[in-house]
Amino acid sequence: DEAIDREMMLEDTAESKTSLEEYLLNAKVDMDLLQSELAEKNEMLSMEQNRNKNLKDQICAKETELKELDSSKTSARKELDSATSKISQLQDDVEERASALRISESKLSDMTQQIAEYERRLFDKEASLKQMQDEAIDRETQFANTLESKTSLE
Repeated sequence: DEAIDREMMLEDTAESKTSLEEYLLNAKVDMDLLQSELAEKNEMLSMEQNRNKNLKDQICAKETELKELDSSKTSARKELDSATSKISQLQDDVEERASALRISESKLSDMTQQIAEYERRLFDKEASLKQMQDEAIDRETQFANTLESKTSLE
């Protein structure tokens, strides 16, 4: 009996060993598959991390670009404000100069009228002087004629 029990135990042990070997072999195959999957997942993770790093770099570059654009925008606003102020000053200057020009034109018009009046008076005086000269010549001529007549009578 004992030999049969041993034999059965040996058979059970052999079967258990075979089952255990199969289990271990299956476990090893499963482990190899899992390691292969893990390696694949690690590679995907590494690619995803690289993609994330690239995206972070792009985001940083865009943030820097936005800061530069914001700075440019602020600078442009300051320049626009300065230009607007200068335009306002120039408009004031133009208005002042236009006013001064109108005053000068008015004075010039007044002076032109005065010159025209002086020229008219001068023309009148020249005409009067010419008349007086003509009268003086006539009197000289009459005097000379009178003198000549008196001289010839004597």
